[in-house]
Amino acid sequence: MNTALTNKVALVTGASSGFGRSFCKTLAAEGASVIAVARREALLQSLVEEIEAQGGKASALALDVSDAKAVTAAFDGLEDIRIVVNNAGVAGPSTAIDCEEDEWRWTYDVNVHAAWFVSR
Repeated sequence: MNTALTNKVALVTGASSGFGRSFCKTLAAEGASVIAVARREALLQSLVEEIEAQGGKASALALDVSDAKAVTAAFDGLEDIRIVVNNAGVAGPSTAIDCEEDEWRWTYDVNVHAAWFVSR
């Protein structure tokens, strides 16, 4: 395999399911070494095993990206990341007009703050 992504490191948040899982598999198939980030460790491990079984490179990082201190600590020492896919996101069960403050803050923390924490 010789593509533009060979020897590039890609970090994908929200990697345990949905679009994030798909982004990881696509990036790995194109030669990137993928760091799959999400809270659900068992799903991350199965993703890494699937990517490696197909000849790709991947590692799992169990992390709540809405926790700024945890993100800083987890990313300390990670080097050469060239691609970041800020995919982590949540949707609460309520409509915006009916949700309680805790639900609103949780949604905002994951969908907005986390993207900033990861990017910086």
